[in-house]
Amino acid sequence: MSSISIKPFTNFFLFFVLSLSPPLLAQGTIAQYFDQLEGYQAEKLVESSTLEEDIDSPFESEVIDEFILFNYSRWVVRAADSNSPPALELEVYEMQDPQGAFGVFTNWNHRAPDSLPQRLNLSVDNYYLDPGLIFWRGAYFFHLKPVDPEPGDPEALERFSSTFIEALPLLNLHPLTVIHLPQANLVRESIRYYLGQASFDLDGDFPRELITPLGFEHDIEVTAARYSPGMHTLYLVAYPTPALAAQQSARLQNAMESYFSPEGVYIRRSGVIVSIFFGPEPEAREILAKIQYAPTIQWIYQKEQDPQEIVQRTMDFLGSVRQTMLLIMVFLPTVLIAGFGAGIVRYTLFQFFPGVKEKGEMIQLNIRGPGRG
Repeated sequence: MSSISIKPFTNFFLFFVLSLSPPLLAQGTIAQYFDQLEGYQAEKLVESSTLEEDIDSPFESEVIDEFILFNYSRWVVRAADSNSPPALELEVYEMQDPQGAFGVFTNWNHRAPDSLPQRLNLSVDNYYLDPGLIFWRGAYFFHLKPVDPEPGDPEALERFSSTFIEALPLLNLHPLTVIHLPQANLVRESIRYYLGQASFDLDGDFPRELITPLGFEHDIEVTAARYSPGMHTLYLVAYPTPALAAQQSARLQNAMESYFSPEGVYIRRSGVIVSIFFGPEPEAREILAKIQYAPTIQWIYQKEQDPQEIVQRTMDFLGSVRQTMLLIMVFLPTVLIAGFGAGIVRYTLFQFFPGVKEKGEMIQLNIRGPGRG
């Protein structure tokens, strides 16, 4: 009887808990943030889960697949209090994670690798590529440009971008290899991030004969960056485990025995990171010595709980409540029956053996003082 009465309550309570947590069970899209924009209106033009042929993108499908595209959309943005034609066009690449968004951001200008774009005064990584602006926020990559590209107005791009970034409560979490880049003399505009061989093919400097020993089949990540004043290139390769990093490092060293570099190539491993530097030895020693992999765990944001974990915890709690109620429902009748039975036994005992009752009665002494009759 108890299990039949508790089960409907369990289902109702579980449904109630899940209904209170829709943000944990649903993935947000960029559309929800446009509603929070002040002073601007956005109208969606195109939306797709893949890069269609009519979408002007600098990437082949194999490259964007490595960065894992979830959704592509294009919007037209205008000032809310203006009757002028649409002023800005915004392309939004919603990726699986911030690493994918960062990869798209760093490789967007791969067709002009030697150009050093300008940065605007924004709170996130950005490049002004006349007449457009690119930046990333969380798992989103944005390409903003004027509808009429002539003449370009970077101030208009900066005003809208600043307002839009404030409406996005997201963090820019950089990949492991990017975090471990030595900062001294780093040319930030030269940073490139790769998640597979298709995207790494965009890099035109790394020797082709050394690509196979890198081991892209092991789900590695690679970051490339240049250092002044010689503009020599450093590659940081991160592997899933230190053992795999040691194995691939040995393969790379063996492959480099047959490779000739006019300036030199140097390799060093630290934990899961293998560093490869192309340049003179003094500069290589200085830069490679600064790459130290020391893993630590530090939460820099409130971790969202897994919906399945919430359901499991709820079911565990309800199970404990049910067990407690069952214990109470069994214990109370047992105590009542035992007490009632003990009373009957005591009453029967006194009826058949009245002497027992008399022996147990209180003794009263009738003592009178002297002089009293």
